[in-house]
Amino acid sequence: MLLTYSKPLNLTIGNARVNFNKTFKGDVLKRSIQLYRMWFFFVRLTIDCDENQITLIDPDTKQKIKVKVDQEFYEEWDLERIKTDTFDLWWNDKKSLFIQTEPTVIDKIKDDSDRYFYLKIHKGSKITDVTKVIKKMIVKDSYSSKFGFTKQHKYLPTHMKYNVFVWNKMGFNRKQICELIGTNYKHYTARKPKWDDQGNSIRRILRNTESLIIDTSLGNFGIKREKPIY
Repeated sequence: MLLTYSKPLNLTIGNARVNFNKTFKGDVLKRSIQLYRMWFFFVRLTIDCDENQITLIDPDTKQKIKVKVDQEFYEEWDLERIKTDTFDLWWNDKKSLFIQTEPTVIDKIKDDSDRYFYLKIHKGSKITDVTKVIKKMIVKDSYSSKFGFTKQHKYLPTHMKYNVFVWNKMGFNRKQICELIGTNYKHYTARKPKWDDQGNSIRRILRNTESLIIDTSLGNFGIKREKPIY
């Protein structure tokens, strides 16, 4: 079955060394921008599976299921735009959902969302006293983004999972997919599957990708939430 919105991805890095800097154009992120990019494309892929009624194998039950995108969790993402926008265009408008904002002095409250709280501090206060109060208010190791990362993903293997699934839905067989991996990732150090008579390594990647699509459908790509019940 053909996908409506999802296409094979080119690598967005210029050489074999991936930059995992957690800042992007001056913004502080929980993970490198490449992983937010992959989250975006996996949401698009999940929308494709949802709308095209593509069946996946649930890793827990081993049963075929059809995913549904958690519209409430992704409400602020503007899912209609994800279908067709480039990542960079979408990110420019939505990055406030992900970036870690620095403390600023404000004259008027413009953003009353639950991502922030506001303090009134006397100008004559001691720094040590203010610090003690703030430490009590902020959860240790917290991150100021609703869509932060607590899961560990490696960019190149995640990128490969995405492409393997898309190539499969485009009609390529397992041997052809193995050859495509060899061609598209030949300059990179990520572990690549080797062909065997049954194509078991490609099959494992497909099952892992289906599991990640199921997780993504409910917002489990970056953070751990309750599994959906289909």
